[in-house]
Amino acid sequence: MITNKHISVLTTELIGSLPIQSNVAYVDATLGGGGHSVALIKKLLEANCRDVDLITCDLDQQAWKLFLKNLVHSAISYEEITDEEIIVQNLINVKFRLENFAEIKLVTQKKIVGFIADLGPSQNLLNADNGLSYLKDNYLDMRISRELSVTASDLLAVLSKKQLCYLFREYADLKYALTLSEKIIDYRLTKKITTTYQLNEIVKQVLIKINIPSTGKELTRNLAKVYQAFRIAVNLEYDNLSQFISNSYERLSKTGILALITFHSGEQKVVSKFLKSLDNSYQVRVVEASSEELEYNARSRSAKLYILTK
Repeated sequence: MITNKHISVLTTELIGSLPIQSNVAYVDATLGGGGHSVALIKKLLEANCRDVDLITCDLDQQAWKLFLKNLVHSAISYEEITDEEIIVQNLINVKFRLENFAEIKLVTQKKIVGFIADLGPSQNLLNADNGLSYLKDNYLDMRISRELSVTASDLLAVLSKKQLCYLFREYADLKYALTLSEKIIDYRLTKKITTTYQLNEIVKQVLIKINIPSTGKELTRNLAKVYQAFRIAVNLEYDNLSQFISNSYERLSKTGILALITFHSGEQKVVSKFLKSLDNSYQVRVVEASSEELEYNARSRSAKLYILTK
């Protein structure tokens, strides 16, 4: 999720690519803090668009509250109808769905001219006590939805060396996947791996063994990759992304836009695989963060915005 006090170049490109019209619908499938939706609402209000549906979706109930705060901070007034629906200046009807974006229920009769998905985990989720952050000592859960039954700790307890290697290579592109897998297998012979600090210590020991600095930025970079791998596996992220892209493209109106912000090569492979499955009736443009944005938003370094026109 790209969030910063500065205006993200990728957000500007994303919103600028969408058709801005009256009597249509848009879908923000990863609401997060609401930055993209607020930017879209501003654009629609500036163009005096009317009778617009904006459907937002997130697995975190707090996303809706953060979005409303963002609206107020942006000096956009709205009428609150329910806990999950508002009307902005009598022009835009915004609805929230607490759902997986792969299965979002589109409660609109209007043609959908834009889908948005920012695939970075929201800062709100990273700050929660769910094991997604290596900075806090928590139980290794990592489930974004409590409807899922398998935690990261469960995976660490049951996956074989071969399965762990696959996880680290495919979901994090780790060159020392085998060494890390062996270390995990050895560790769990005497003690179950249940906390983030346990996993952190295992990664540190492996980095020392293979002569990679185990402190500072190098440690942070490697921990981020390991946690990314488990987060993807626990939350079935690639399966969900593939399903979302297919479903959203099918529901998109002709000449509509599907805009995706990816953050690593695994997500980009899923997008590329879908594009290869299409005929030549689509157009796609790929945008990367500018050098200016990289100065204040380091996370945008690996980000790519795909703008797919049906």
